[in-house]
Amino acid sequence: MTVLASGWTVPIMAGRIDSSCGNSPKLHEFAPLGITGELRRLDYDTANSIRAPMMAARLKLVPASQVTYGTDDPYFRLDQMRDLERLGLDVSDLTAVGSANAVRLIPRLGV
Repeated sequence: MTVLASGWTVPIMAGRIDSSCGNSPKLHEFAPLGITGELRRLDYDTANSIRAPMMAARLKLVPASQVTYGTDDPYFRLDQMRDLERLGLDVSDLTAVGSANAVRLIPRLGV
């Protein structure tokens, strides 16, 4: 399990990362699925990055099942779930991001 904190930068930079590393003769050694393929294997959190462009970039790279709600508490407000709800995600995606994905990644959270 690898969760990227505020992983919105990675989806935005994926093309640049692929352009700079994707032609490496040793690519298969560090990224057997290619750069984008490896980035799609990761889980991402939403810590202070719930704005529509950030979420759109993130959800273009991975499905909602690989996005977990994050707050960056105590540095940012704790009501970011409200912002997430305003993005218009369907109920199953909202539930997944809001709590279900965290429980899947760390089962003891579901207790």
